[in-house]
Amino acid sequence: MIVLDALIRLCPPPAEPPPAVDWAQAERALGAALPADYKQLVETYGDGIFDDTIWLLVPDSAYSDCDLHAQTTERDEILAGLWEFEA
Repeated sequence: MIVLDALIRLCPPPAEPPPAVDWAQAERALGAALPADYKQLVETYGDGIFDDTIWLLVPDSAYSDCDLHAQTTERDEILAGLWEFEA
């Protein structure tokens, strides 16, 4: 992936590779497919907040702010509340 290669040159990933993610299980739990480039980014850099802008979420992260399932649930609740407020 040319874009990821350019990013790696600009911002080297951690020396120790992040833990492997079972993407198939994560996608089943979410009920949705995740973009391949997102998975490659997470597999390269791991979980965390990239440049205070991009949140890299993974299932079962040690950090609650970066846990894919917890954040998905939280955002679903927030969006449901917004829809209720709109009605």
